[in-house]
Amino acid sequence: MAIKKTTLFVIVFIMLQAVLMAKGCCPCGWVESNSFCYFMNGSSEVKWDDARTMCQEIQKDADLAVITSETQNEFLYGLINSKTQDSWYGTWIGLERNADDENKFYWVDGTPLSGQYENWASREPSSNAEKCGMFWGPTASIPNKWNDAFCDFSIRVSEGKPKPLVLCQKPAESD
Repeated sequence: MAIKKTTLFVIVFIMLQAVLMAKGCCPCGWVESNSFCYFMNGSSEVKWDDARTMCQEIQKDADLAVITSETQNEFLYGLINSKTQDSWYGTWIGLERNADDENKFYWVDGTPLSGQYENWASREPSSNAEKCGMFWGPTASIPNKWNDAFCDFSIRVSEGKPKPLVLCQKPAESD
């Protein structure tokens, strides 16, 4: 007995949906890796706080990216490197100094950086006045490393330099 093309299409479609649901799904325009979805955006924002708000507003459960391993760091560097719009001054990530203890950094999910994976550039973090974290892009002098920066980034923008990019993260959805 022959299977009609429409029946075969429906069967393949249902199987594909099952595979995608088992693996986890990301919204359109987001990239999935290891149960998380990532979104890179050219920023019109100068401030770290505004970049964070942008992530939270574009997708439910999204925030600036939290980097917990070398594998994830390498994946995200590849994602940053793949963007045609690169900001030499980097990409905002979800890392900021604790207001109560300026010597300690925390991720936006509340996890202290201390004792966890770190990928600071040499001599970074460099100043307690630089309270927010960013990821150096491929055109930076120290690519694929982290930097502490002024959260409003006004110094660099006033020099006519490009604004930082924004790296958002959210859990991949599964049904």
